[in-house]
Amino acid sequence: MHLRTFPAVGIGVAALILSTTFAGTATAADPDGVSGLSAVHKSTASSSSAPGIELKKGDCFSSLKEPDGLNGIASQDLYDEAAVASGADDFECNSDKKKNRKVKKVKALGVYYNGSGPADSFNVTVHNNDGGEPADDDVKCSFPEQAYTVEGDPGTVQTFTIKVEGEKCALKKGKTYWLEIQAVMAFATGGQWGWEVTTTQHENPADWKENGAFGTACTEYQNGLTMEDCIFGGASGVPDFMFSVT
Repeated sequence: MHLRTFPAVGIGVAALILSTTFAGTATAADPDGVSGLSAVHKSTASSSSAPGIELKKGDCFSSLKEPDGLNGIASQDLYDEAAVASGADDFECNSDKKKNRKVKKVKALGVYYNGSGPADSFNVTVHNNDGGEPADDDVKCSFPEQAYTVEGDPGTVQTFTIKVEGEKCALKKGKTYWLEIQAVMAFATGGQWGWEVTTTQHENPADWKENGAFGTACTEYQNGLTMEDCIFGGASGVPDFMFSVT
């Protein structure tokens, strides 16, 4: 199982050539380097991305039809490079009158870059909320190495559907949770996977962390910094990730 924690480790010069610094906080690697990593990728929107929230019957939250911010943010276990990054975004399950809702499926808009995939699997984690950020040490549910399906044209933003299996994950109506979606994929064989962002914000802005391999100060969620702080050095107009929970 390719499961990783977040020790403060980095990648050697041969594996990571840092060249671009986003104001104040985040750094990214040269995307043209043979083995360079990048925390953000300028993406091409898929035809399925359009304004207006898509909340189908049975969904408890969806932002899949919000305007696409045309950036994919690294959220991946690159196990061959000892590099780990994870994004997380908050949501409330308010689709019906049930007191508790069992998580059955999640979807995310994402993009392969620095390679064409495919991911081995996806890790899905639901964190409890702690002061408007994901609780690093308070996980509600964990679904490691889940199978998935993908829709959309290769080379563009695609829809990744992950039917979660394992423990039962019952969410209370109206309570804030944080969804973390992380691709599991070797850099050498598949490149990177970025979680697409939207220009629309729901509740708290998204969060992001990495294990030091990308050279940022964001090595935990509970640091008072948002995803935009970590990646872009401040507000950039793309505050949330694009996903749905069913």
